[in-house]
Amino acid sequence: MNNKSVTLKASEETRSTIKKNYIQYASPFKGEYIIFKALKNGLIITAYENKKGEFFKIIFSGNHALEEALKYDVNATYNIPKKVVVEKWLDEGPQIGSDEVGVGDLLLPMIVVSAYVSKEDVIELKRLGIHDSKKMSDETILKIGPLLCQKFAFSKLTLPNAKMSDEVLKGENLNTLKAKMHNRALLNLKKKFPIVKNIYIDQFVSENTYYKYLKNEKEILSDLVFKTKGESSFPSIALA
Repeated sequence: MNNKSVTLKASEETRSTIKKNYIQYASPFKGEYIIFKALKNGLIITAYENKKGEFFKIIFSGNHALEEALKYDVNATYNIPKKVVVEKWLDEGPQIGSDEVGVGDLLLPMIVVSAYVSKEDVIELKRLGIHDSKKMSDETILKIGPLLCQKFAFSKLTLPNAKMSDEVLKGENLNTLKAKMHNRALLNLKKKFPIVKNIYIDQFVSENTYYKYLKNEKEILSDLVFKTKGESSFPSIALA
């Protein structure tokens, strides 16, 4: 069971809507200030009375807590326990990073995304629980994906499966295609944020081999930092 929780400050209207939507899962409760509690497949919703006359506090905890909370507040994020030290990335300053998906999957396109992260963005990424997408549920990714696209700057390149197959049949190396897409995606953001010095890439080949793949490109972004499993080391790669 997921132990993370999300706290919402809800108006009377939102509180009523939440209670209506989960009334069939209502559960007995104890507590001086609790006014409603529901249990749904490992998800716990607890509503507290409005003591100060402003907002009701509603806590979503357990399975799919963030996904459910986002239905009522698009800015909902995981609570960060005060006594828990949040795992730190190797660099939490302004940066650009890139990663890819779809490589090796015959049914999906190859997609490369680069993302820009400021120092302030790192705080938000931690609040959203983003560190390594491989450790996040599909439901969470699908829910917060649109929010990330609105809040953060990124460049996305897609190579359709048919085009990728054609290139391979012509003798093109998949890693060459990947390197060219990473280079272009990173260049796109570097031009938008020219003062950014730290640029990271999730390493899939050696640095020398990567640049060999790009030898015929008109523009090549150099001075990259290559890191295997980079999503665990740099927030820009984790976001990408």
